[in-house]
Amino acid sequence: MMSSAHGATLTFELADREEMCFSENITKPIKHNVEYKVVRGGNLDVDMKVLSPNGKMMYMGQKKKWDKFRIETSRGQFNFCFSNEFSTISHKVIYFHLSPDYPETLSAKIGVKHQAVPTLTEVLCENINRKIESVVNLQRISAIYIN
Repeated sequence: MMSSAHGATLTFELADREEMCFSENITKPIKHNVEYKVVRGGNLDVDMKVLSPNGKMMYMGQKKKWDKFRIETSRGQFNFCFSNEFSTISHKVIYFHLSPDYPETLSAKIGVKHQAVPTLTEVLCENINRKIESVVNLQRISAIYIN
């Protein structure tokens, strides 16, 4: 289980002839950004699929090195499955990132509700926060390649 209120990032090892699924309980019906990349192992390829709460296939990628896409979510438990079943000898290390397309504001994260239009300072703080989150995500990806 992951937590996507502010996004989730995983790096995990997937053995040969194995499938691994992660589930996420989505509480708000909004768009989510999904990104994955095989960073080590074999031909750097993996199968990936996204299943909606009712079992509908929302995305399927076969033998891809990486992909980045957006999905429209509803409320419920979504499954993100990675398969290396086609590989007989090589395990893979996979980077996976899930984030809401419209992340919560800093105010919402701490439980403050605004009744009025945000001030210039609040807007600037939000922009700075988004840039910092972007840098942190890039650092995570870079750390995978260094290790």
